Parts: sequence; C-alpha cells; structure tokens
Amino acid sequence: MKIYILYQNFKCVDETGKEHWKDPQVDSKCLSTQLRTFTLKNYTCLNCEAQFAKYVMQKSKVLQNMTIHTTLNIDLEHPMLETFSLCPRGSATCKLHFDLQPDM
Repeated sequence: MKIYILYQNFKCVDETGKEHWKDPQVDSKCLSTQLRTFTLKNYTCLNCEAQFAKYVMQKSKVLQNMTIHTTLNIDLEHPMLETFSLCPRGSATCKLHFDLQPDM
C-alpha cells in the first residue's frame, strides 16, 4: 500500500483579501489512478478549499473515502454539506464523510 501525504496550507487569499484557486494544469497520475482515501483537515469554508476538495473528488477515479474535517461550529443544515454531497465524483464508489468537531 502506498500512502501519499499532501500538506497544504491554503494561502489562497491575496494581500487584498481576494480568494483565488486555479486547477492544476496537469492531472497527476497518482491522483486519478491511485488515490483511494483523502482527508481534508481543518476545513475553514474558504471557497478555494472547497474548489480543491471538489477537484480531488472529480479527478480521483478510484477514490473510496473522502473525509472533510472541520472544527467550525456548523450543523447538519450547513450549505457546505450539500455543496460537497452534490458534487460530481470521478469514482462511483466514493463515500463522503464529514467530521464535525467544534473546538471546545
């Protein structure tokens, strides 16, 4: 089993406060053919974080489990849950999980 760890500190807000996200120009072969489990930790509801997560969901052809972890105080009615649930997936077997654990 191969394990790929991507540490991404999102710095997708420029000095003017504007968010930006650009899909990578080249599809990574490991992303499309080998990524089976993906966890996005410390999700803060930035648009660029959502775009990154959607990109992974759409490009990963063998993804089995995707977990979005956040410490924000959100409930099961939060629009983020619907946004990710309705996002097209590259893998028909991908199960989407939400880890909602607000900071104490």
